[in-house]
Amino acid sequence: MLAIARKRPAPDLVGRLGITVTKKVGNAVVRNRIRRLLREWLRTNGWVPTGWDMVLVAKDSAARQLHPSDFAPDLTKILRHLS
Repeated sequence: MLAIARKRPAPDLVGRLGITVTKKVGNAVVRNRIRRLLREWLRTNGWVPTGWDMVLVAKDSAARQLHPSDFAPDLTKILRHLS
């Protein structure tokens, strides 16, 4: 998984999120499942911090990680770095 983050011009603006899953990952069902899992994990464990824009790009290895606990270490590290 690749994360691209950028600080917003005004630090009090709400954090925004974009999720991209390439076609190399699998068919539409698999790609949508990965998007849903990422959004659900972020909803329950803390969204994008205020003042940041973040884009998550799921690569072909994401198809093997179809459980939220598989994404957890990477996403926790990314969000901790932004805070």
